[in-house]
Amino acid sequence: MIDKTKNDTANNQLSDLRPQEAQLQAEITELQAKVSAGTAAPEDNVLLDTKTAQLTEVQRKITDSQSDLSKPASEGFGRDLLTDAGGINFHRFQMVVWTIVLGFLFCVGVYMNLAMPQFSTTLLALMGISSGTYLGFKIPEQQN
Repeated sequence: MIDKTKNDTANNQLSDLRPQEAQLQAEITELQAKVSAGTAAPEDNVLLDTKTAQLTEVQRKITDSQSDLSKPASEGFGRDLLTDAGGINFHRFQMVVWTIVLGFLFCVGVYMNLAMPQFSTTLLALMGISSGTYLGFKIPEQQN
């Protein structure tokens, strides 16, 4: 759900930025035609520089939004589980460790008793807190 929201946000940004980019390119082309024809006023050169800077900024935002939509290349199973755009994160490590611990306890419980194990409410509460921490840190996470 969090990743879907991020994709929707990136798509909305792209749909807002593309018309801005086209408008700025048209204005820049018009100003460049005036400058090259020699009919430009002195303020047109300043306006051309301003529009060029705005276009560069809009194109940077478009590139950022497009990178939010692209899937990152895999770096291997373990690194994919533990890392995001900023490297290894504690909340991802914590989720992996809890999953391994509870998986081990589950397997041992089934093997020893031939029945589904009963996890204590304290252990389940700690798992819930760990999951909440993971989700809390995943919301602002970049998708690079």
